[in-house]
Amino acid sequence: MKVLIVGLDGLDYNIVDSNEYQNLKQEEYGKIRLDGIHTVTTPVIWASFITGKMPKEHGILSGRCWNSTLLEPLKRIIFRLSHGKGWCLIRFIEHWIIPQHIQRMYTIKDHCVPTIFDEDRSVAISIPSYNYWRWPREMSLRGSIGNEAKSKQVSEFIFKEFQKKREFLFKRLKDDWQVVMIHFHILDIYSHLYFNYPQKILQIYTILDDLIKMVKVELEKLVKDEIIVFIISDHGTVSGIHTSYGFFSVNVSLGIRDPHITDFYPLIIKAINTHNIQSLKDKTIKQPPGKKVFLREKDREHKKIDAEEIKERLKELGYL
Repeated sequence: MKVLIVGLDGLDYNIVDSNEYQNLKQEEYGKIRLDGIHTVTTPVIWASFITGKMPKEHGILSGRCWNSTLLEPLKRIIFRLSHGKGWCLIRFIEHWIIPQHIQRMYTIKDHCVPTIFDEDRSVAISIPSYNYWRWPREMSLRGSIGNEAKSKQVSEFIFKEFQKKREFLFKRLKDDWQVVMIHFHILDIYSHLYFNYPQKILQIYTILDDLIKMVKVELEKLVKDEIIVFIISDHGTVSGIHTSYGFFSVNVSLGIRDPHITDFYPLIIKAINTHNIQSLKDKTIKQPPGKKVFLREKDREHKKIDAEEIKERLKELGYL
């Protein structure tokens, strides 16, 4: 069976749930737990998704890799010896001690464990921590928060980047593949830039909802096999700040209940090696009887928020 995964960075469950985004909701949708992950940072969470492992196992611990044979292993030692509590020290070193020119994006070679892309005929399109295309100067949020002119430049650039990725996806769907995953960053960037302009953000939700509709139409033309379509977000974004939960939806009813971000890896591997959807339904993620579901933080209502607070949060996450 084929598996398509559309990663929509920053897609928020509550916004999707309260609006008529039927293509994003698909047949089944819900929140993804992130408990146990020390930071709501894009590369860290996506690494847990594609490996099914926690950060201490897959080795992607922050937003940037310390590009040194000594420094990156030092980061992992600090993290492991402190049982994850050394994150504040790592963050301090990353922002104030390690120069930017010896930091880089994480890539496939930095993973300590297998990923879903180790399977035959897999296609990974711009996946954070694995093979993210690029993060050019034009996409930088530095100096953009609260600056209307700079925000416009960044948003126009990221929209063009979105269009390029969309076209690339449609081309790759015509190839022979077993699993395809693509990541779009546009919503996360818009949510940070326009945190006080919810209508601008909702316009991107509508564009992404239309994208999924277009993808489904294309799949009907090209794919004769049964196919599972997952839509995944690493976190939500409310008032410009990352939430401590993600989002999932799937095009068939599998009975998934309160999944953790690491739960999808075994499900995807099983789907790839399963001949039909019916046999997959017996292997899905379900909450064991009596097990306490995750305690989610009180959902933040949209409110006016100060640009300086957003800047501080984005510094913590490695955007600035």
